[in-house]
Amino acid sequence: GLVIGAAQPQGERRGGLALHRKVGEHGGHQRLVHQHLAERAAVLGVPPRALSLNGRLGLAFGARGSGGKGAPAAHFEPGKVVLNLTKGSGPGSLAHEWWHALDNYFARESTEGSTDYLTGGAAADKMRDQMRAAFVAVKRATTQRTLMTRSKALDARKGKAYWSTPVELSARSFESYVIAKLKDQSA
Repeated sequence: GLVIGAAQPQGERRGGLALHRKVGEHGGHQRLVHQHLAERAAVLGVPPRALSLNGRLGLAFGARGSGGKGAPAAHFEPGKVVLNLTKGSGPGSLAHEWWHALDNYFARESTEGSTDYLTGGAAADKMRDQMRAAFVAVKRATTQRTLMTRSKALDARKGKAYWSTPVELSARSFESYVIAKLKDQSA
């Protein structure tokens, strides 16, 4: 289930996602995100509770960013295990940032307290063989030539490697996958 209310420290997130929001804001955005999460669970074929990453993932609504022109629609904070969404973030942003959370979750499972990502090279020593193989396959698939070429072209405009990093390639690919699956299901 989802826990709606005041911010909860990571160790107190039990029984589902902890949702954080600024005091006085309406819950409409939270209800929409709850719907999007249920749709993601159906697309992935997992129970909705699995999206909470064993109750460790927190959600914040416009409460953790600086805002302003060019601000991201969402971001994941690996140190706090919090996914921050803004009112302008769409279903793709949720999928993208949730992938970062999942990627970081498995890095943390292998190395306690890690703020790194498996797709970024974090150790996967304590992972089940099937999960390790799945992440290797993701990394291989997301570094294929066409996607990498397009990503490097975006990096050239940014002036540094970002879009072509394995962490971003995997998150953008997962985002595209979820959007395509939702479209197929007319969700």
